[in-house]
Amino acid sequence: MWRGGYSFSDVRDVAPAVVAAIEHGENGEGYILASHYVTIREIFDSLHKLTGGREIKVMIPLWLVRLLTPLIALYYK
Repeated sequence: MWRGGYSFSDVRDVAPAVVAAIEHGENGEGYILASHYVTIREIFDSLHKLTGGREIKVMIPLWLVRLLTPLIALYYK
């Protein structure tokens, strides 16, 4: 299974934070604007529920995808 995920933030939260950083921040400061972390599995599960499409039960490791890509391309030619 793939590990990892993405951090999603609502633009309605990010925009005021950016404005505040511009108005009150100092040169060289950095800010992390993160909100809700969602795993890749959770994203696929949500898509399945929303669309009614096929459920993804098995995830192929990225190294295997890279290994098989040239073979798949040849097959479809």
